[in-house]
Amino acid sequence: MPSNIHMIGHNLGAHVLGVCGANFYKLTKKKIGRITGLNPKGPMPISPWERLMNLRRLLKKDDAEFVDLIHTAKVDKFPRTTGHVEFYPNGGKTPQPGCTKENIENNMNDPENEDDETKQILELFCSDARSYEYYNESITNKSAFFSKLYDPKTKQTMKNENLPTNHMGHN
Repeated sequence: MPSNIHMIGHNLGAHVLGVCGANFYKLTKKKIGRITGLNPKGPMPISPWERLMNLRRLLKKDDAEFVDLIHTAKVDKFPRTTGHVEFYPNGGKTPQPGCTKENIENNMNDPENEDDETKQILELFCSDARSYEYYNESITNKSAFFSKLYDPKTKQTMKNENLPTNHMGHN
């Protein structure tokens, strides 16, 4: 049953799964049950030729019955992907907990010889990896990632206890 299929992809792999879901639907007229995108980012820049040929396609909520996304290293210059539900642990920004320059320096062999740009890149990679680390943790700890509704316009977490809540990750 296609509705029982759950595909999980990290970064650009999430977009590959979107293409798989769309092509599966074209062939069968049935949607895959779920696609989980772990920190899906789009390749940039997109040239006019690539846009014309539709070579860079992003994961979208039409690609499966349910598309959920976990953003842990949001970079504003990347195109935004939309799912049915999107989670932004710790605001979805870099650095995620444990990914600060100081933590990275403590794990380097020779932090004095690494420039700030290298440390920023490592901070981004570390934060990016948090998406699948959080997802893995959600498999063994079902109540680890309780979420609240967030209003992006006001940048506030909604505090009304009657609003819907959800758990991030595998459930």
